[in-house]
Amino acid sequence: MARPNFVIAGAARSGTTALARALGAHPDVFFTEPKEVHFFAHVDAPRRYLGPGDDAAINHPMVSDPAAFSALFDGAAEPLLGEGSVSTLYAPDVAIPALRAHADPDLKVIAVLRSPAERAYSAFLYLRSRGHETAERFVDGLDAEAERIDAGWHHMWHYRGMSRYDQQLPAFADAFGSRLLVVDFDDLESAPAATLSNVADFLGLDPTVPVTMAADVNRGGEPRSAAWSAVVNRVRTTPALNRLARTVVPPQVRTQLRSRNLARPDADPEVMAALRAELVPATEAVERVLGRSLPRWRGE
Repeated sequence: MARPNFVIAGAARSGTTALARALGAHPDVFFTEPKEVHFFAHVDAPRRYLGPGDDAAINHPMVSDPAAFSALFDGAAEPLLGEGSVSTLYAPDVAIPALRAHADPDLKVIAVLRSPAERAYSAFLYLRSRGHETAERFVDGLDAEAERIDAGWHHMWHYRGMSRYDQQLPAFADAFGSRLLVVDFDDLESAPAATLSNVADFLGLDPTVPVTMAADVNRGGEPRSAAWSAVVNRVRTTPALNRLARTVVPPQVRTQLRSRNLARPDADPEVMAALRAELVPATEAVERVLGRSLPRWRGE
């Protein structure tokens, strides 16, 4: 049975899709389609999430059967086989045993992480851009988080929870040691060439074939035009229309059209300062693994 020999494990809204696309364009890399099938967090235990938009976002693409997961790699001739579900990092108790059982024994794990508070706010804007988040203020989304988790809404709604790297990363560091690479989203943005070169070296890719980043992938924000946003979301969530759009419109053009309709308002500085303080343990956990301080994550 075919097995992945590397995974991009998270966290949501930290550049995982951009990294997956960059790596997937390399001739020695095969990536599952879709990128996120959430197998390792749900192996042999499928569940239906109940939040707005969760059917399209996670219920439909989810693969929980090991044979069906292996079949995603059928026919792949590339030496590197990858998968990229952000739910993997968020569920260490389930995902780590699943990775050991259903991935290559020499599996490499890439955790792409972002400032915990910025990641949470980006998730809020992402859900706003798709018309699912009805709270107009970030603080209201934070206040509703526990209730939504209890109601069975999926990980993107867990604004604080998914940013608690201190409850996720140490277990992966213990399990995979030198086969875990932590990538800072800020490095991916500010120094993409050097960061991608480091990722390529970690995976053992041919250094003569550069890995390049696509611009402006998976952006979130407040829609400038509600009508245009409704059209885009209708196309995205209607299978027949989505297939047609993917066939007719190149991915770069789809990204540009969607991004031009989005504005990224600044978060309330008091809310962000309080959230940063609350999530200091998450920042500290990443600093320990990286062996360096992350002053921007602390708001410094």
